[in-house]
Amino acid sequence: MEAYQMTLNSDSTYTFHLPPGFGSVEIQDHRGDWTTVETDICGYGMGNRLLVLGEEDTTAITIASWNDLDPLNCPS
Repeated sequence: MEAYQMTLNSDSTYTFHLPPGFGSVEIQDHRGDWTTVETDICGYGMGNRLLVLGEEDTTAITIASWNDLDPLNCPS
């Protein structure tokens, strides 16, 4: 949804805001379209993330890799 697009911060992190008490939401991050969707550390696809949001929650997400880029830190 365009209303919940992420905003780039000056420290190179991204944020988006949901109303307090929004409840649970499934998300999947990408950089513009599904060809650039996030992947695990070895470049394999992932399911949706489930966020359960209360009245005043902050959630941090780390992206391990992207579908259109070679994984950098895959242990195998």
